[in-house]
Amino acid sequence: MEQFEARFNQVDVLPMVKYFMDELDLFNLFKKYVPAAAADCLADHAESLCVLTANIICDNKPLYKVRKWLSKYSDGFADEPIEANLFNDDRLARALSAFFEAVKLGSVKLGSSLLLCEAGV
Repeated sequence: MEQFEARFNQVDVLPMVKYFMDELDLFNLFKKYVPAAAADCLADHAESLCVLTANIICDNKPLYKVRKWLSKYSDGFADEPIEANLFNDDRLARALSAFFEAVKLGSVKLGSSLLLCEAGV
């Protein structure tokens, strides 16, 4: 009898989370309400906030472990692959600071509630 080599890949919840994030147009909502990152920054705040949102829903890792979590996904969150090394804890913390600054200044009223209402949820 011939031996078969079996390989198993874990099916994660990320594709479903990404689908709903796309349906909510979360990236463009973050881009609209959260100020853009500095011009010399390699990752935009909106992109970083989407990565954080997906991480919280899928695996809930601390900021310093998000890069390692993200590196498991070669297809990324966008049409083009995302380089996991761009999303270190400092980059993510800056995106969170920009988000909370936008909330504090009132451009995002009630934080995520406005984002969800605008998305029609």
